[in-house]
Amino acid sequence: MDRVKKYAAYTLYIFGATVFFLYILFPVDTVKTYIESRAAGVSPGMDLYVESVRMGFPPGFFFSNAYILSGEEPVVRLDRGRFTPAYLTLISSKPAVNFTGEIAGGHAEGKISMQTGQDNRALATRIQFSAVDLQRLPVLETLYPGTFSGAAKGELDYQASMPAIGRSPGTGALMLEISGFRLDLDEDIMGLEYFDFSEITVEAQMANERLNVVQINLAGSQFSAKGNGTIDLRQPLESSRLDLEGTLEVHPPLMRHIGAFLPRQYRGDDTIPFRITGTMAHPRYSLR
Repeated sequence: MDRVKKYAAYTLYIFGATVFFLYILFPVDTVKTYIESRAAGVSPGMDLYVESVRMGFPPGFFFSNAYILSGEEPVVRLDRGRFTPAYLTLISSKPAVNFTGEIAGGHAEGKISMQTGQDNRALATRIQFSAVDLQRLPVLETLYPGTFSGAAKGELDYQASMPAIGRSPGTGALMLEISGFRLDLDEDIMGLEYFDFSEITVEAQMANERLNVVQINLAGSQFSAKGNGTIDLRQPLESSRLDLEGTLEVHPPLMRHIGAFLPRQYRGDDTIPFRITGTMAHPRYSLR
């Protein structure tokens, strides 16, 4: 019995010492640089900066203050997160890691899988997110100087080819729901100081740096709207080109407020067709 205890003690000591020295000697800078360089090849114009990476137990990586960048502008900040291996996939041709994290006060989780080939690699990811606070998303400050509020949830699927050299555009799909949305306008529009919507839903697909907005629906107290169109993504992000169209349903309280500003043919209509062109930084609105 004493010999069993002795061997058990040695085993625990060796295991503990191994974990301790792995933690102390963990090549943080090397892993951090590798993650940033590989992420940079996923989508043209997008980069990743990670402030801190450390090894975790059970086996995995913890990170904090990771920024997805468009040029030099932050788009999204991941407050903290963790990658752990999907163990059953490690012996397959598509090894994967599970991801959990905090983003803008909300929660995100998903899986990232990699298929390796002789000359190329392919990455696929599915991420679900909820309770994301729009006020804490840097990209909105970049795109528009007004104040945003609301909570977002949804699901993102993305696939990209990752050649050994250069970057390759990816394809993806986004389902997004926003509740309690309010935008305080930087400048009044027809006397309005803000827009608010109880619910916004978006279905979009991405391919070759073009975002195809399959449908967008807005339900608000002032007006409701639905539309579709395309956004051609550019760098910097605010220079992206807009081509959206749809219909507005102006509710009676707002119609009484802005009716005098509308062309005569729209004052009695239930729906008003519209189009949005220009760029994200300088959109142009027109009634059709």
